[in-house]
Amino acid sequence: MLSIPIYTEYSINRFFYVAAGPLVDFQMSAGNNFSNQSGIGYLVGFESRVSKEKFTFSVFPNYKRHGIIRGILLILLIILTNTNISWRS
Repeated sequence: MLSIPIYTEYSINRFFYVAAGPLVDFQMSAGNNFSNQSGIGYLVGFESRVSKEKFTFSVFPNYKRHGIIRGILLILLIILTNTNISWRS
């Protein structure tokens, strides 16, 4: 599965952050799956970050829920592949 998170962070203080946002999921495997998890989901988590010169150490425990809105990606893909779009230069 390929998950693309698009989340925002809110800084609580210098070291701690809260993050949340949508996930766009693509299930790549065809077999041995309990359910199709492709679609749009969400991510919620807390982050602790410490920076030292050129290095940053980060811990980001989070909760992800996949495939809340299913089928939208499939519908968009069908629409885009069946649409005749031409560019003129």
